[in-house]
Amino acid sequence: MKRILIIWVVLLTAVAMASEPGVGTSNVETIAGSPIPARDPVDLSVRLSGVDPDTIDIQTRPTYNVGDTESFYIGGSTGTEVRQSNFVLAAAGEDVYLWVEEGMVYEQDDVEYMTAVIQDRIIPTIRRLFGDENDIDGDPHIYVFNVFNAGPGIAGLYNDTDSYPNEIFASSNEVNSLIMAVPLSDPYNYLSTWAHEFQHLVQAGRDDSEATWYIEGVAEVGSFLAVPEYFSTGFQSLYLQNSTGNQLNFWPGPEASTLPYYGGSSLFLTYVIQQYGEEWLYLVANEQADDIIGYELALEAYGATDPLTGEPVTFNDVFADWVIANYLNDPGVGDGRYAHTMLEFPPGLVQPTSEWPLLPVELSAASVNQYGTQYYVVRPNGAQTLNLDFSGAASIRILPTNPRSGDYFYWSQRGNQGDARLTGRFDLTGVSSATLNFSTWYHIEDLWDFGYISVSADNGATWQVVTTPQMTSENPYDRSFATGYSVTSGSGSSSSAAYLGVTMDEFLTITEVNPGTPAEQAGLQVNDRLLSINGERFPANAFFTVMDRYQPGDRVTLTVLRDGQEAEIDLVLGTHPERTRTAQIEWIDQSIDLTPFAGHEILVRFDYVTDQATDFEGWLLDDVSIPEIGFFDDLEQPNAAWTSEGWVRITNNVPQEYLLQAIVYGDEITVTRLIEPGTPIPDRISLAVGGSDKVVLAMSGIAPVTRQPAVFDLRIAAQ
Repeated sequence: MKRILIIWVVLLTAVAMASEPGVGTSNVETIAGSPIPARDPVDLSVRLSGVDPDTIDIQTRPTYNVGDTESFYIGGSTGTEVRQSNFVLAAAGEDVYLWVEEGMVYEQDDVEYMTAVIQDRIIPTIRRLFGDENDIDGDPHIYVFNVFNAGPGIAGLYNDTDSYPNEIFASSNEVNSLIMAVPLSDPYNYLSTWAHEFQHLVQAGRDDSEATWYIEGVAEVGSFLAVPEYFSTGFQSLYLQNSTGNQLNFWPGPEASTLPYYGGSSLFLTYVIQQYGEEWLYLVANEQADDIIGYELALEAYGATDPLTGEPVTFNDVFADWVIANYLNDPGVGDGRYAHTMLEFPPGLVQPTSEWPLLPVELSAASVNQYGTQYYVVRPNGAQTLNLDFSGAASIRILPTNPRSGDYFYWSQRGNQGDARLTGRFDLTGVSSATLNFSTWYHIEDLWDFGYISVSADNGATWQVVTTPQMTSENPYDRSFATGYSVTSGSGSSSSAAYLGVTMDEFLTITEVNPGTPAEQAGLQVNDRLLSINGERFPANAFFTVMDRYQPGDRVTLTVLRDGQEAEIDLVLGTHPERTRTAQIEWIDQSIDLTPFAGHEILVRFDYVTDQATDFEGWLLDDVSIPEIGFFDDLEQPNAAWTSEGWVRITNNVPQEYLLQAIVYGDEITVTRLIEPGTPIPDRISLAVGGSDKVVLAMSGIAPVTRQPAVFDLRIAAQ
């Protein structure tokens, strides 16, 4: 714990030394010292679902032979509810059963070939690189359920609920299992997908709570290393071509395409392996600390050092070099670190955010994602020196809201396979009735993650779930333990979406301007590429997320790239003929009747329980009261009534840092870090360019806790 705390403080508070001491640093220390406890489905099912612990057991399945039939549960993915279906065993190996859904047509030669590759190559390679999967039932076989449909857009799925007794998850098959929807006639995609999903199963036994961006990236890497001849670099190319501005340590919800995020996270991992070897991969997979901290500790355990300076390497160091490698991809620059040699790509895939042929140029209130990068091409036109004036915020909000009152709230944090618990102790012995009041804000993965409230009148021996009308009892994916909060707080109502009136390709380049629309009236043209709205950059795969911050009738300024030049276009947004605007997340006031517990000392517990994969912003509490006993806590000061396990009482900010690097194309290509974490930002940066005809500036935000973009001003002039 102490090592993790030290690394978090080093990572996140360097900007306080460089600008405003103390800004957000106490929050950094609080978060670093409050890891989210791993969820324990047995404890949750007993405590919240009322399951008798003496009944919990995993059945022993028989040995199956090819041709046997059996019924299994499948589903439980987005868009596909749990169902039961019949399967036939098409092929078997020492460690794998390949089941095929009844009615599915397949060639016996295909399934036997793929079973042999899985048994002889994929399983041994993944186990060697990462470790063994958990043995839950004494059966060494991995059950592979080949189905007609696993859900919209799903090629394969590791279903973690199958690894638990069905007394906990009713749809559990009580085996280590994978679900596959790739056609059995397509070994190219089938085997690469199978390796990806099997790595998920193994990773769950190594470190179940890892961040999604790492989980998906390392599964891609496992697939590449196990069956490289079946691996496609399409996701990585997509990231390089259009998505380097994405936040690396983030995984989006269903409103955005995840394909470039697969590409970015796996490209980063392969770069680290390329620099430090496969042995590092085992260390990071088995490191119990998650997210960036897990990378840091694995680099430390490996003893990674910079080959030029001999200094220990940090995550931020590797990220900075990777940012340049993405753009240059040239092993002839420097000591060869600025290239991708493990995965092969042609140079020049990354497209600059903007290109400035004339100076001076000024960016005002520009934004860049944390651990995302924007590349700006500058033409010095014979100048010997460029003067850069940079300013950025000292801190950044953690969450896209503010406390209900004052400066502090309790936050559940976010993460996978977690159970953050906040428990209050209250004395109701002197009253005959009582009411729990609180304000809450939540953004919880829809019907996969849940927030529960329960009360104990016997000092935690037993618990009773209490509810509000805003909670849900829906459980289509067999993930819930009781009635609880899910989705978002607020009215839940949607409104008409704003409308431009254009059709665009994946790069936000306009392919059609619809007649009679705001776009046509404002003069938008085919081949214009949308860059920003009111100064906020459009992520290509989250266009509607940005647009939903605006309403029909709003007057906005669009920045587009037209014929290689940026142009600003003012327009008034119209009303979309089909789309509705995403409902806004709001603070709501809640009340729960505690009268059934009057006359007792009680514990009130708030459990935020998450599953694997996607995690949203989490759950917030503020202004908690029980008027009948004179209790009110606005959370502005520590209160001994609360015991926190994973919840943190914080203000809504952490230090903001920046990374600005320059690639100068002179007689030789040189790379310089102009601004980096942990160093003061000078009032003016003078960059010697020696008459070069091209300079590329790579700008990144550096603040690991938050998902809010960094904001900065930058002016560039020739001297």
